[in-house]
Amino acid sequence: MHKYESLKYWAKIKARIPHRCQRCGVTISKGEFYYKERIDFVKPPPGLILRELCERCGQHTINRVKGKA
Repeated sequence: MHKYESLKYWAKIKARIPHRCQRCGVTISKGEFYYKERIDFVKPPPGLILRELCERCGQHTINRVKGKA
């Protein structure tokens, strides 16, 4: 487990450029909403990978995380 795991959260973002969902591989077009992992209060280290998920996968992940809390 990474020491930054407790600082991560999911933010709903409107795409300005095309992205790809890192769970299912669907293309997120410009203007669509997607979920992106964010970290507050610290500058992320260069090797830290923050995921981007389509709206469907993001909703599923957020609901699963809320169920654990």
